[in-house]
Amino acid sequence: QRLNQLCEMYLQVGLTSHPAKTFRGEEVAESWGVVANGRSGFVRPNPKRLIPFLHITAQVVRLQVASVGLLEVLAGAWCSVLQNRRRAMCRLEMIYAAQRGRPRDAVVALAKGLVQELWTLVVLGPTMVAEMRAGSLDEIFMTDASEWGIAAVQSELPLVFSREMQRHCLARGVCA
Repeated sequence: QRLNQLCEMYLQVGLTSHPAKTFRGEEVAESWGVVANGRSGFVRPNPKRLIPFLHITAQVVRLQVASVGLLEVLAGAWCSVLQNRRRAMCRLEMIYAAQRGRPRDAVVALAKGLVQELWTLVVLGPTMVAEMRAGSLDEIFMTDASEWGIAAVQSELPLVFSREMQRHCLARGVCA
């Protein structure tokens, strides 16, 4: 019913819903580089894309050199894999540092840190799974960090309030 309302609203404002990205009565759907399983509640990188990313990344590491253009493509590919677990994006540091200030056709030797980062991505890539049916906790946690310190706090709260906060929490990007 909600999907019908959404598609109807699209038509009212002059838009059309993309038929290949509209799923009805499907238990498993592929879109935006992920596979969403409605029964299990898991969203994971699409293996059709992930397996080639793993292979190409491993081959680049074995070569020990890459063009800046290839590193750009790899970084974009890994962003799509890590979109399910946004905090894992911090694993993309050396790949961007290797590109900085260089033309796309420049060939660079892979620094030890970049080699380690790329192997880490190969190992962790298949674990980038999000469970969309995760339950609420009766606790709230907050963290903050700066160049000079880090802080974390925790407090209990009623579960009904926690669920309501989760329902209204900030949603970013494709998870909205």
